Amino acid sequence: MNQLSYRSQDDLRAGVVIIGAGMAGLSAALVLRERCIPFLVLEAGDRVGGRMRTLRTVSGAYVDIGAHWIHNVVGGSENPIRALLNRFDIKYFVDMVQNLNSYTLDGKSHGNAWRNDDGLNHEVLKRIVAGQARDRSLLDLVNPESSWKFARYLPTWYGVDPHTPVSAREYGIDKSLPGGLVLENGVQELAERIADVIGRESIRLNTAVGTIAETSNGVRITTNDGQRFTAGRVIFTGSLKILKSGEVAFSPPFSRSVQKSINRLDLGTLTKIVLELSPNFFRERADLEHLHIDLIGPPSAFANIHEPLITLLIGGEEGQRVEKMSPREARAYFDEQLRPAKEILGYHKYVTGDPLVSGWLHEPYMGGSYSFCSPGGKRSGPVRNGHIMLAGEAFDIWFPGTVTGAYLSGTAAGIDLANEL
Repeated sequence: MNQLSYRSQDDLRAGVVIIGAGMAGLSAALVLRERCIPFLVLEAGDRVGGRMRTLRTVSGAYVDIGAHWIHNVVGGSENPIRALLNRFDIKYFVDMVQNLNSYTLDGKSHGNAWRNDDGLNHEVLKRIVAGQARDRSLLDLVNPESSWKFARYLPTWYGVDPHTPVSAREYGIDKSLPGGLVLENGVQELAERIADVIGRESIRLNTAVGTIAETSNGVRITTNDGQRFTAGRVIFTGSLKILKSGEVAFSPPFSRSVQKSINRLDLGTLTKIVLELSPNFFRERADLEHLHIDLIGPPSAFANIHEPLITLLIGGEEGQRVEKMSPREARAYFDEQLRPAKEILGYHKYVTGDPLVSGWLHEPYMGGSYSFCSPGGKRSGPVRNGHIMLAGEAFDIWFPGTVTGAYLSGTAAGIDLANEL
């Protein structure tokens, strides 16, 4: 059991206070528990998992309204999260997005052209990655004939508009590939199982932090409702929105180098519209399982088909616009976007209810789907600032913006502090 000693009703003394119960915070807590380091997790929301959130349809189908794929599975190689899934006996399957067809809005098929980077100047990219050339926008490395490919790739991979400057260096070193592991009962199951292992008594929900101040002998944390905690160290895994907005005040302020790293990061928006279809639709079309449809705009979108669901993903400002739609408007948008896809012709009569629409941009404490890096920025992670460590998907070099990245970052932060305390 995680042993915590109380000094007063509002002041809990612990080895480490972890801010945030998403994947990074939970994985850090798992390390500390296994190393017998006292900890407490403070979560502003009313559940664990962060952007790992699974909803249920009326029929009971699982819908990952946030994170879905556990990236970094190539052939038989190991994703570090696979061991956790096996440990907790969580059922999953592999979907590497190989069954894919790309369409332009006029209905013309282009085969599998989603992440085709033939038009990229790979020689310059290699020099940028090696530090022999300055970083620049990824689009600066694309020849004009191939610009359309990247103009619709950026919204559905980074959650940004087609002409947003995204770091070419990060594109070159990012090891994430499309697809990966998919949890049969939704990705939130993993977060819930970790929370059970570390102990629900060590997690305080609905506890939003207002200030984090270093003292002569540790860190003092004050919540928005006046609770106070002291700790030897803090691992902050809250969203990038919280870091950039100042909603949590850090004292002293971050060092210049840390603040510069944060300023080069921003949040993209990837919005989902999810429709559930009657099983009869899939019985009549046996070739639809794990089909993916790349819709080449503008606006561009990406569809994932897995019985009984069709999920449409829309990024950037277009995704932000879709977030605000009524169910009726979202359904009309869904139908219009998927009109070119011949494989699912006639799906309309099998729809069982209103669509589900994600809303991460306007979700409290989130402010977007996941991070991307501007040209000239360099991620490092987890980031140390005195007795405070910053961890999360925004602070992983090799798998940024993913559940895998959040897990690796949180785990590394937990190991670092366990070795200190």
